Amino acid sequence: MVLKCSIYGCNHRKDREKDLQYYRLPAVITNQGAEWEKLTADRRREWLARINQDFSTKNLTNVRICSTHFISGKKADLHDRLNPDWAPSIGLRGAQILAEPEETPSVSRYNRIKNRTQRRLYSEEIRGDEIDSVIEDFDDVNVNSKFVSTGV
Repeated sequence: MVLKCSIYGCNHRKDREKDLQYYRLPAVITNQGAEWEKLTADRRREWLARINQDFSTKNLTNVRICSTHFISGKKADLHDRLNPDWAPSIGLRGAQILAEPEETPSVSRYNRIKNRTQRRLYSEEIRGDEIDSVIEDFDDVNVNSKFVSTGV
């Protein structure tokens, strides 16, 4: 049987990528006391939550995760709960990719362009109002005509 990584979108296989490690889904240890049982159950729950797939039709003993999904390249010890490699964390796309997008790409592009245009028009209106107020203030000033020069 070929071992494959169970992360959605990861196509690593043990027969091709010989330099990777493959880790089983952590089992719940029930014969070592309540503390071990809680810790192992929490770890298993965390792994399943991060994998974010429906394994209801699969045998969970066959689930494997390759070492590319861990920051250091290997899983952390059971009691090292603060380690970021206590559960896989890299390249986890999960089943949310299969969901329907809310907008088609052309519609989302159109909305971005429309928003950008509205922001630009709004900022030009503000600048136009500032220029109008400066011109009104300038009209109030009495200027002697012989001191006015037309420069560039």
